[in-house]
Amino acid sequence: MRILRKEGRHGYLLESVGQTEQWGRYSFLGYDPSMEITCTDGKMRIRKTSLGGWSEEELRTVDHPGQVLREIIDENRTPELPGIPTFTGVRSADLEQSYEKAEAKLNEIEKLLKTGEKMEFPPIQLKTEIKPQFSEEKYEEMIEKAKHYIREGDIFQVVLSNPMRAKAEGSLFDTYRALRTHNPSPYMFYFFSDDIESAHVVAYAKKIVPQMDKDEIVVITLSGRGDKDCAAIARYRGEDIHE
Repeated sequence: MRILRKEGRHGYLLESVGQTEQWGRYSFLGYDPSMEITCTDGKMRIRKTSLGGWSEEELRTVDHPGQVLREIIDENRTPELPGIPTFTGVRSADLEQSYEKAEAKLNEIEKLLKTGEKMEFPPIQLKTEIKPQFSEEKYEEMIEKAKHYIREGDIFQVVLSNPMRAKAEGSLFDTYRALRTHNPSPYMFYFFSDDIESAHVVAYAKKIVPQMDKDEIVVITLSGRGDKDCAAIARYRGEDIHE
C-alpha cells in the first residue's frame, strides 16, 4: 500500500482478519480506478479516467445519489456467463478488451509492488479540538423526531449519527496498521484519494483512550449505529439496559 500510495492518486485496502490470524484471510488492493464519483450537498461529480489523467467529467444536481449509483452499477454490470462470477465494472460490450485491460493493470501493479518506491506516511496530528456536528439538544431533538416517525409507522429503523470533526495533518495509515495488529476484524479497510483518507473513527479513539481509566470501555463502530454493542457491554457490566 505504501508503494501504491506513492504512485497513485486513489486506492484502497480491504482485509478480513480473524482474532488469531497474523495474515488476512482475504486482502484486496485497489488502485487507480477507471471512474470516480463524489457527491456533496446534492452536487455529484462523475469523472472517468484514462491513461495519464481524467478524460471526462460530468456534473449533476441530484436529489437521491443512491439512485444514480444504482444506475451506474447497472450500466457496468457483467452479464451472467456460465462458470464466471458476476462482476461490476466490466464493460460487457467488449469482454475481450476488458479482460486485456484488467490483465495489463494486474501486471502493472505486480511490477510496482516488486520495484516501486515506498511512501513514508507522516504521523497524524490534530490541529483543532474535536467537536460534534450537532449540539446535545439538537441531537436529542433528532432522536425524538425519529421515534415519532417510528410510532407513526413511517419508518421502522433509522441511523442517526453525530459526526465528530477536527482539522488534522498527517496520514491515518499507521493508525490502520496498529488497529489491524491489536484488534483484527473480519471487516477492515483503508482508503485514500485526492480528497479524503478514511480511517477517521480510529483517530478519535487514539485521542480519548489515553485519558480513560482502566475500568472504562470505548466502543468503535465501523458499521451501523453501535447501540446494540454498547447495550451488550453495559449489560455485561451490570446495567439494566434493554432498549
